[in-house]
Amino acid sequence: MKFKYVKMLIILISATAWLMAVPPEIKYPRYFSPDGLAKSQNGNPLFDRARGYADQGKLQSAILNYGSFIDWGDDNSPGGLWGNFQYIANVSFIMGVPGAPPGSPPAEPKTKLNKLPAGFSPYPWAVRPSPNPSDGGELVYWGATVSESWMDRTPNLVQIDWDAAVGSKGKIYSGEVTAGDIYGGIYTREDDTYPLLATSTIPESWPKAYDEETGDEYSVWPGWWAIDTDIASPTYGQEVPDRFVSDVDIYLEFDDAFAGRAIMNPDIGYPTGTKVYATVHSYGRSYAEDVIFITMKVVNESDKLGLNEGLGYDYEYAYFGFYFDVDAYSALANGSAIGRTNDDDMMGYNSELDYAYIYDLDDESGGYRNLAYTAIKLLDTPTASDTVDLGDGRIIHPGDKLGMTDWHWFDWYNRPGVAQKESNSVGYAGDGEFPESPYKEIIQYKLMAGDTSNLDYYSGDWKNWYFHPNPAGEVNPHFDSMSGLLQKHPNGLDCVLIMSSGPFNFAVGDTQMFSFAIIMGQDEEDLYRNAKMAQVMYDLKYQGFSPPQPPVVNAVSLWDSTLQKPYVRISWDDRAETSTDIVTKYQDFQGYKVYKSTDGGVTWGNPLYDQIYDLDGVPAGWKPIAQYDFTASQDIARYGREISGPDPLAPWKSLGKNTGLAHEYIDRNVEIGVEYTYSVTAYDIGMQRFAVKVAYDSLWSADLNQYVRYNFRNDTLYAQTNPDPLWGGYELESLENPKGNTVLAPNFVKIIPAKKPLNVTHSTIVKKIEGSRGT
Repeated sequence: MKFKYVKMLIILISATAWLMAVPPEIKYPRYFSPDGLAKSQNGNPLFDRARGYADQGKLQSAILNYGSFIDWGDDNSPGGLWGNFQYIANVSFIMGVPGAPPGSPPAEPKTKLNKLPAGFSPYPWAVRPSPNPSDGGELVYWGATVSESWMDRTPNLVQIDWDAAVGSKGKIYSGEVTAGDIYGGIYTREDDTYPLLATSTIPESWPKAYDEETGDEYSVWPGWWAIDTDIASPTYGQEVPDRFVSDVDIYLEFDDAFAGRAIMNPDIGYPTGTKVYATVHSYGRSYAEDVIFITMKVVNESDKLGLNEGLGYDYEYAYFGFYFDVDAYSALANGSAIGRTNDDDMMGYNSELDYAYIYDLDDESGGYRNLAYTAIKLLDTPTASDTVDLGDGRIIHPGDKLGMTDWHWFDWYNRPGVAQKESNSVGYAGDGEFPESPYKEIIQYKLMAGDTSNLDYYSGDWKNWYFHPNPAGEVNPHFDSMSGLLQKHPNGLDCVLIMSSGPFNFAVGDTQMFSFAIIMGQDEEDLYRNAKMAQVMYDLKYQGFSPPQPPVVNAVSLWDSTLQKPYVRISWDDRAETSTDIVTKYQDFQGYKVYKSTDGGVTWGNPLYDQIYDLDGVPAGWKPIAQYDFTASQDIARYGREISGPDPLAPWKSLGKNTGLAHEYIDRNVEIGVEYTYSVTAYDIGMQRFAVKVAYDSLWSADLNQYVRYNFRNDTLYAQTNPDPLWGGYELESLENPKGNTVLAPNFVKIIPAKKPLNVTHSTIVKKIEGSRGT
């Protein structure tokens, strides 16, 4: 793993280590063995782990299937890549249930039942056989448990609570295609044999089904489809077969069936029998390119796991949440972390839109500035089973959606589960050797629940470590005070936090929806805008307005015998021109843009001259090498108005110059033996909002010697290109389909010019389109 020399340096300066930020390689020392994981072994979830890549937007990330959706480490790169930086070290799902009803006196975990305090009544799921062999299986009280996967530091993460659902390989993903096969040289090594999660754009990654009639195998998408959002449709609210939710969907499953594997730690919790079915959504559309969505269906399958003799448990006062660790920045796009800092970051939360965020307080790390804000936002949460007083004037009543009910920061060296305060000169809890607190499960649950009762019974440090007061010394047990943290740490913090939602009841067979979004923004205002858009998309079942379909592109290397040099002909089909927006049902195609790259699609031109910036100075794309759109007469015939020039809502985008459409581009600026990458995208006209015209009647008044107006009324004038009253109030900039980043994308091609072409990607036979130039 990179940066091993840092560990040697740490030993030399251990006297002041407690003052330093925590390097990511200390937080998350991963030692995966991808070659071993490529094989199969029944009953061992380690052999069902796999990886996917949410790669369509500006925000891109590797996605994992063992409870940590994003995890730091070379093999898990990129982690929250946005622009030139990676920001996210870890995003992990957590779930907690208590060992006894609220208000119960404190009790030691693993206590024999006859030794519990008088009147103590534990929940049935917390009563289990003793982990001590000398007790002969006697029942003891285990206490609360929290299923998580962020604290384990053992090689290959052998004692995490969540893990890939056993049997995922072959059932949830095919196991026949690896990360290196598809993303080698882009995000990972070409020889990376880690299996690829089921990815909507890569049918080879889907599991296989067998057709009994034909005897053939075929690929089957294991996840769910998009929801029909057309109110007038007879299938409104139902899944639409063969239609994916986003530009790239990734499906995965994990559970906590192995949470009780006490391989190296007897103080761990126990399985709850909870299983998570999740789909990750990645968009290349401009309005959603800064967001990755995760839809989770969390199911109580404790009966299927065989708990309580197959009857399962009906859990009370359950909580869902996240462990969230961001370093602004964590690494450069190429994975290097040299020079970066993470002890000068800061956090915040927005209770209106239910998101917590982290940013660089002084906007400087490793000499870089203009660093981004990173947020995790709750979209769908369970409903409250009890009244929740959030301590800030808000009351959540039984039956109401919970949203974010708790948010707490902690110093990583004091993370919930350590036996004592750590430094970077000693061992670390979770490594299988250094001791963990016997109260790890209890304090993690208390953080999720905002429960400050009996803290001193367990540790005199917990109140100061985990519940942070405002400047007046007042503690809200549910939300840390940002002003208090800023006053105490004016130069910033290494920011890790737990945010949660609860309490709720979770009975056997219940399915609780718990959906969230990871959001980036250039600053706090941009982050807020993106969070609002994320909420709008969630409300539309993630069915955001869509760009035209990408064209299918073909590249051919040809030879100019006169000039004695090669040239490349790029051609494409016309399917984009009749594609329909999945939300509005409009056919609003406008034109094509052609892009060229000399680094495989990492950049699409010279960053000094060809990058496009929005009005806030944020990079917003690249200049195409060619652009073709409808003529003015075609615009008028199709849309009732001429469309060209800067986009009114995004003036850094060009809608074209009425050139007329083409389906071919000749590039003569190429050299023999150099690999070139091309992408042809299709874009639409955007959406024009309705106008309101004030109308009235008038009558001549002889007394006043003038016309008198009366019967005033507002007339709504819908744009010819947006006539549906359902969408008439929306306005939207022009949408362009993603450029792609692998040859699996239909509009993404690579070619090496030569007298005889090398590495040519042929996608289709292109036919002549009437009224157009080119093939």
